[in-house]
Amino acid sequence: MLGTKLISNEWNIWLAFIYIDNRASITATQLTKPSPGHYIFNKLHKSVNTLWKKHLGIKIKIKWVPGHKGVEGNKCADEEAKKVITMGSSDKGKLLKFLRKMLPEQIHSKVCAQ
Repeated sequence: MLGTKLISNEWNIWLAFIYIDNRASITATQLTKPSPGHYIFNKLHKSVNTLWKKHLGIKIKIKWVPGHKGVEGNKCADEEAKKVITMGSSDKGKLLKFLRKMLPEQIHSKVCAQ
């Protein structure tokens, strides 16, 4: 999702690679049967469709890479991830809108606990 957000901020893009170190996530982008967390992939597909409208003819390739090995910017991304762990999560205003809300599982847990 964040990769598509970054691409949407650019102009004149015709090819984009999104590197992911989780094969299950890549496989799940192709699933059509509803499953837990499927709403995230629905958002991803909608985001990609929006990119196709903005960047006519863009090709988006999702590639698996073991631990982001050899990917430009990986060291910086790792350092930012460590900051989140030590300093706390991102400011809600900087998150994608759908990530600012409670996750469906969190809502379910609160209702069941009452």
